[in-house]
Amino acid sequence: MPGAFIDRSKLFLLSHGQWHPFAKCDLDELTLTIPAEFEVNYVSSTSRSSTNGKNVFSWKGELPEVLIIAGGNYEKTVIDGSEALLPGNTDPDKNAIYELYKNRIIHFWKLLYGDEQKSPRLVILPIGKANFVDDTGHFFQGFVPVTETLPGASPEKLEIEADLEIIQTWWAEGKQDPRLRICLFSPISCQLPTCSKPEDESILPLLYYASIKFAAQQNPAVVNPDEIMTMYRSIDTDPNVVFSLPRNFSDPTLDKLLVKIAEMDQCLDEGELWATLVELRKQSTGVWMDYDALVSAIKSITGFDLNSPEGLCSQR
Repeated sequence: MPGAFIDRSKLFLLSHGQWHPFAKCDLDELTLTIPAEFEVNYVSSTSRSSTNGKNVFSWKGELPEVLIIAGGNYEKTVIDGSEALLPGNTDPDKNAIYELYKNRIIHFWKLLYGDEQKSPRLVILPIGKANFVDDTGHFFQGFVPVTETLPGASPEKLEIEADLEIIQTWWAEGKQDPRLRICLFSPISCQLPTCSKPEDESILPLLYYASIKFAAQQNPAVVNPDEIMTMYRSIDTDPNVVFSLPRNFSDPTLDKLLVKIAEMDQCLDEGELWATLVELRKQSTGVWMDYDALVSAIKSITGFDLNSPEGLCSQR
């Protein structure tokens, strides 16, 4: 079974689990039979029935990413008025972290869509390696938040990286390509010869700048985007500044593109960057956009030409 994890007490199935050798299978129909004593915490099946002490679940058509979570020690709860599914033995401190994530998700969806689209419900995965959003309105979050995986990082970096998790998850929604997350969160692994990566990674600074901007809105006392961009601009004259940055890219051209995107944002109206991000996502055919495609799309949406040697704000 693609993306399967099962033992005597837990069942967790993904349609495209990246750790499973059959992850590239493209199923369009599935029937699953499990013992009735399994407590089903979440299931996305199109139909279900019971017979002879067994529960039968069926899927037809394009399968959603998460098929079923059963047998886990989960509790349905409410975070900021929204339904959530959390591990039942989670300590209060970790619950507080999940609440922060949920509040970020709600705020991010409002920035993107206003009140037009309901923000996803939060589900904490038992063993998932990555976050993703599905078409049923659930945001599936990896079991350990990034804030716990970077214990020595500065508050500024933690804030930005936590928001980057949410933004890259939204950007990759419905697109089965884990390389974006690998390149965003493990840049060294992204450079290894064994990692299939695109030659042009221009989408990375766009998503990272959006994370900086969002983090500054969430916690302005911790994240100052003007100071961060000033450091990026000074990399050529002061190479040691990279040790003060929350993150830097292996390709210097991506640092320069990040600065250009920040300059464009200074010329945009309030909320226009988020509207641009939504439109860019609609125009992308996968998780990647190369430099030419990105620049062309931004120009058609906003009127700004990132290739112009003149000041961007003078273009309006």
